Amino acid sequence: MAMLNGDVGGTLPALVVLDTMATQLPTGEYSEQKVLIYEIIQELVNHYGGEPISNIVIEDIPRRIRKIMK
Repeated sequence: MAMLNGDVGGTLPALVVLDTMATQLPTGEYSEQKVLIYEIIQELVNHYGGEPISNIVIEDIPRRIRKIMK
């Protein structure tokens, strides 16, 4: 179980942008899109915490915020 409370408890290995995702289109151009807060937390716990996505339960993020960020 992990609780994310805003305390600094480590470092990231390199510069990381968490709120956007860049993808390369077949034409070679890059497209950026915003990422939901829910997905940011899920990916951090999965990638850096090593927890399988099926075991991650995220509470206290209202659905309203998820939809607005979308």
